[in-house]
Amino acid sequence: MIRIRRTVPSRMVTATMDTLARKLGLRTDNHIFFSSAGLTIALLVLFLVFQDWVGNAFGVGREWIVTNLGWFFIIGVTVWLVFLIWVAISKYGRLRLGDDDDRPEYSNLSWFAMLFAGGIGTVLMFWGVAEPISHFSAPPFDGVEPTASKHPRTR
Repeated sequence: MIRIRRTVPSRMVTATMDTLARKLGLRTDNHIFFSSAGLTIALLVLFLVFQDWVGNAFGVGREWIVTNLGWFFIIGVTVWLVFLIWVAISKYGRLRLGDDDDRPEYSNLSWFAMLFAGGIGTVLMFWGVAEPISHFSAPPFDGVEPTASKHPRTR
């Protein structure tokens, strides 16, 4: 039989983590939070130190996934969409979250408006940065050099 020995952090480390968690106002499990944060910081440092290697590895991995697993993404999204439609039209589509006598706080129109606004806001935040950067790195017309505006107000 193989025995797995679980290591327990020392009381000093635990006390230090508890003190730091109180100062930061964390309401999480200290061991999980600090080990996750430490791993994330260690990976970021490694990625920054070995940028070329990481860039090449991620590029090769992305290319392999796009080439060999593109069908999987399409099937996955299709299956998910079919499942959601099935849930909506089945008896589970009428399932009420909360007590039986609870009424929704927002109407369907309000929910649609909130989801639409959230989606548009996300798109604006992404493309508000991505589009100018893509135009800067690769201008849309050949031979056009960026120049200062000739509009009278910008002089």
